[in-house]
Amino acid sequence: MTGTVSWETLLWVIGSNGVVLVVAWRILDWIGKQLSDRDLKIEAESARAKMIEKGLEDALAEFRTHVAERYATKDGVSDGLGRVEASLRELKDLINQMLLNQAMRPPPSDRPPPPRR
Repeated sequence: MTGTVSWETLLWVIGSNGVVLVVAWRILDWIGKQLSDRDLKIEAESARAKMIEKGLEDALAEFRTHVAERYATKDGVSDGLGRVEASLRELKDLINQMLLNQAMRPPPSDRPPPPRR
């Protein structure tokens, strides 16, 4: 095809290139909308995940408070056991003292006690 290019051929080349450009523009626009929708969904899920995380943090803090209020600590148990041991020592000493006092009394006589008036 040598020679001059007719207006019809020129218009056909420009028109077909225009159609290709319009189709490409529409495809790129569609891809952009899909990406935008995807980004919005990601942001929504991220916000939802942050809300769930906040709820879990609050629940964990509440549980920790509950445990701290209701259950004994190692120091508290040690302190309580120390007080029980001290009380037992005092009780043992008291019983020993009572037994010693009883052993030091003179033996009862065989005589009956005097009658009460």
